[in-house]
Amino acid sequence: MVEESSRYPMLIDPQGQGSFWIKNKFTDIKVVNVNNEKKFRDGLSMTVENGEVLIIEGIEGDVDPILDPVLEKQTVKKGKSLKMTVGGVELDYDPKFKLFMTCNLGNPKFSPELSAKATIIDFTVTQTGLEQQLLSVV
Repeated sequence: MVEESSRYPMLIDPQGQGSFWIKNKFTDIKVVNVNNEKKFRDGLSMTVENGEVLIIEGIEGDVDPILDPVLEKQTVKKGKSLKMTVGGVELDYDPKFKLFMTCNLGNPKFSPELSAKATIIDFTVTQTGLEQQLLSVV
């Protein structure tokens, strides 16, 4: 679901297993925290234009409205290239761009709007899941 969904994934990841998996799966990843606004905006712009993988960490409820055009994949074809307006700035959009969002809360309350724009995937480890992981190691 994380890789094949048409919408970008929002990972409920209190133990960090989802982030760990993504960081091992992809090379050349840009990781930004939603609380560092300048790094967040610069990282978003750079990865959208260069077709890189972006992980946004620290989401606790709603996402910054600057992400709406990205989450909704609002692109416009101009000539041979795709353009996207993010935060009032028009960017070239590379279709290889991938976005992953993570939330460290165990039971977050997401808005219906975010639920409609992103695929919410719960990476929380349950007792049974932990037992299976440990048995596979043994």
